[in-house]
Amino acid sequence: MKKDPKHRPILVLDEDPETLELMMEPLRWEGYDVRGLTSPSEVSEFINYWKPQMIIVDPDFSNYDGLAYLNSLSGHLDTTSLIVVSANSSTDRITQCLDLGASDYIVAPFVPLEFLARVRTQFRFLDAKEELLDANQRLQELVEIDDLTGLFNMRSIYQKLEFEMERGKR
Repeated sequence: MKKDPKHRPILVLDEDPETLELMMEPLRWEGYDVRGLTSPSEVSEFINYWKPQMIIVDPDFSNYDGLAYLNSLSGHLDTTSLIVVSANSSTDRITQCLDLGASDYIVAPFVPLEFLARVRTQFRFLDAKEELLDANQRLQELVEIDDLTGLFNMRSIYQKLEFEMERGKR
């Protein structure tokens, strides 16, 4: 089931306003909810407030080490995809960014249609991850709760009793 792009917030980070606009324009073609920032100092607060599903960043966005900056974003990557866009095409740089948690690495200048295809691919991965988490939650409920009565099954009751008895001893 394809989700509406309007409900797909994307944050684009680049210090150069012209480059920022070049990355944001193809995303607008697809109808994504896109915001761009040129200042690293605004990013942390904005991410916590706006909760983007994807962050697109040039690792040299900040004035200090770009890899350290990517590492600082890693706390947001549980539910957010990170795409790195950089003119640096060295294998070392690409592997470093991917090892730090980037979902994809795109060498600039890029072809807009390929860029959009990579964005859609990352959203498919996020959707699959979300479906997997939901399925695991449903399976956990099926393991613990009896379908007929809606009550905990015996194994779950014994586990909960054992936990409470240990807690009572402490």
